[in-house]
Amino acid sequence: MFKFNEKPEYRAHEDAFILLRKLFYEFGQTRTCKILNKCCMYFHICGYLLQFYYIYRHPNTDVFRYSFGLANMAYAITCMIFYTILDKDIDKIYQVLDSSLWSVHSVQPHVSKKIQNQSKKFKYLYIYAILVVQVVGGVAHLSIWGSHSELQLSVLAFKAFFGSWSRIIEHFYFCTFLYLAYVILRLPLLLLYVFLQLEIQFILLNRHILCISSNHNEEHVHNEVAQRDIKRKTIFCVKQHLVLKKVAMQTFEVVKPTMPIFLLLGILSSVTFMIILLLDLKSLSTISIVRLFFLVWANVIIWLTFCEAGQKIMDQTGATFDTIVKCSWYNWDIKNRRFLLMFMTNSENPLRLYLAGITLNYKLIVNMYRISFTNALVFYNLNQNS
Repeated sequence: MFKFNEKPEYRAHEDAFILLRKLFYEFGQTRTCKILNKCCMYFHICGYLLQFYYIYRHPNTDVFRYSFGLANMAYAITCMIFYTILDKDIDKIYQVLDSSLWSVHSVQPHVSKKIQNQSKKFKYLYIYAILVVQVVGGVAHLSIWGSHSELQLSVLAFKAFFGSWSRIIEHFYFCTFLYLAYVILRLPLLLLYVFLQLEIQFILLNRHILCISSNHNEEHVHNEVAQRDIKRKTIFCVKQHLVLKKVAMQTFEVVKPTMPIFLLLGILSSVTFMIILLLDLKSLSTISIVRLFFLVWANVIIWLTFCEAGQKIMDQTGATFDTIVKCSWYNWDIKNRRFLLMFMTNSENPLRLYLAGITLNYKLIVNMYRISFTNALVFYNLNQNS
């Protein structure tokens, strides 16, 4: 165990999720990635507007068939725009996070090992699986595997407006999907990384809260030296608790403005997919079904990651209050008990990432897909009756 009057030194090699940091934060903050992001953003905005102009010029276009592709592209473009806007804010969050981390080895060896094993399990079963499938999905969208005309309106728009040059533009357009496969995951995984680190830090904090008076008993209630020691340890834990809450709140402030837009686009993507599922799935070619699978996979993973991050921070901040209650406060004097009550009050309510009554947790993803299926069924019935 470390001394309560000094910060446990954190080393980068302890980071079980270093791949997320390197790939989605450090690479994303490089000049090369920023230039690539802006180029792709402007290119796809132009392509997106061109598709709507095509719909305007060809009002008989089957919009329902291409709605899923349009909805997903809207999400990707929105992500690229937000990265341009939130670039500095993300950098500040990570700087504050780095300065607040405790070493995982600051607790008992068996606890440290348990934390590391859980982190590795999550890394292999969740993070690596996401990245591998996402890369395969990006490759599957290359034009060499077959035409995108069944799902992507851009193919028809390019042919209509660029004629013989459309094939070259089409190849370039779908090559950028490799970057889009990266960009659509970046924000949820940046958020997940922060909350995974905070989860570990709250676990460490809770272990140290339990150790505040572990060496004291009822005989030390009137012992001034023992009570000063308890007070010093408590203050040390309170400071760390406030720092972690500050990191979480700063992250909330960055993510909150994006929630309504991403929620709307998420529901729109889900509704349009279910419309395709109900109307056109049998008419699609094999490669189109494969591509559709990867698009749906990305859609589900994005929201699952958002909700996983929100649920983790809610669970761990709620556990802090439960840990404080377990402290042997009966060995503390009146002043320290009052201080403990203040600590309890400050940690009573778990931190929740919410906006307008919508909380980012597991319930959200269930409700979102329930709403999506209901709306898709309404559209399907309207289409059948028309």
